[in-house]
Amino acid sequence: MLQKGKDVNLRLNLLSIYTLNKNWHLKNEAILMKHFNAIINKLQSLRIQYPKGTVNNMLYKELGNGIYGNIVKGISNKKEFDTLTGQMSRVKASELSIPILASWTIAFIRSVIG
Repeated sequence: MLQKGKDVNLRLNLLSIYTLNKNWHLKNEAILMKHFNAIINKLQSLRIQYPKGTVNNMLYKELGNGIYGNIVKGISNKKEFDTLTGQMSRVKASELSIPILASWTIAFIRSVIG
């Protein structure tokens, strides 16, 4: 279960990624990767403490997927249905969208999976 200290630490790490994204320079890539890896590793270590299929295990999995989802959001030309206008519109990037990190992540996963 998420504890207050862990939740605050996760939010601070996400804020660090947000700050680096707003002031993006290639020289910050190593710092960004360090923060991203730390967050994902922490979520994975918390996730494996619970049996597969339990609420806590699924919660940590969804947190990791959500972080990755925001990093890749808006990179492709995907469309979504806007319920306010009743029209399809292009998905816009979030404040956490980072194309370099997204491409590194997917390349790493594909190389591991084969």
